Amino acid sequence: MENPQDYLTPAEVAKILREIVEKGREKGEEETFEIRAALEHSEKISRIDEKRAKKLIEELLKFERITPLHAFKIIELMPRDEAELRPIFAKERFELTTEDLKAILGVIDKYRE
Repeated sequence: MENPQDYLTPAEVAKILREIVEKGREKGEEETFEIRAALEHSEKISRIDEKRAKKLIEELLKFERITPLHAFKIIELMPRDEAELRPIFAKERFELTTEDLKAILGVIDKYRE
């Protein structure tokens, strides 16, 4: 079974990469292109801070059909409407009702920055 600790939000990834860069600078090292590119990317796609993301994940996991993978994908994308939310569940063997999608979007909207 999936565990929420198996995944990282973009904000968590950015925090980890910033720590790596800072430790490297303390040692007199420069960050590599790969680290710099990953940090820039994670900061760019981070749509919600780490604390709010954790609270949103907790709320999303209360929905019967939402797995940790779905929750983290929702955090990554922060969909604004059903058309943006529905693809997250496209590979599943179930289909969420319009009411379910609206309820999920309502929770997401509470945490939108």
